[in-house]
Amino acid sequence: ATSLENQTTVNLTIYATSAFKAHSLVATVLVIQNIVLSVVKPPMSKIADVFGRFEAFTLSVFIYSLGYVQQAASDNVKTYAAAQVFYSAGSTGLQILIQIFIADTSDLANRALCSTLPSLPFLANVWLGSPLADKLLHSLGWRWGYGIWAIVLPVAYLPLALSLYTNQQKAA
Repeated sequence: ATSLENQTTVNLTIYATSAFKAHSLVATVLVIQNIVLSVVKPPMSKIADVFGRFEAFTLSVFIYSLGYVQQAASDNVKTYAAAQVFYSAGSTGLQILIQIFIADTSDLANRALCSTLPSLPFLANVWLGSPLADKLLHSLGWRWGYGIWAIVLPVAYLPLALSLYTNQQKAA
């Protein structure tokens, strides 16, 4: 879900900033996003260690979804840029937590192979993202192009959440 989301929404940024007549700020929004991407990983891994994997994943998915809700509801480029901070924090949190989860659940001999598995959907979704973004843009608009992921990502997370929560209860 995150792979398809990433490949789809990257195409909507230009339409969103153009809607605010601030197309020239695309680079600024991307710089903000990249700063957050580099800053969030250590705190999120610490949250996973202190509070637990389930709590950290849930927090990341919540922040991720909150970012998409804000992007869909933004009425100016400042709100849109602030939403990018939440989106980036949630996205980066999920990226690092997936690697932590893989490290927790795989043995050392197979860890390199298991670490590449989350990247496999990008091979197919690189071809699906742009046509999906085009369909969303022309049928629902760029706002729903973001808003739909605020629904899809938490639903896609539910099986993992159930597994993490059940195993956490067993371990306790």
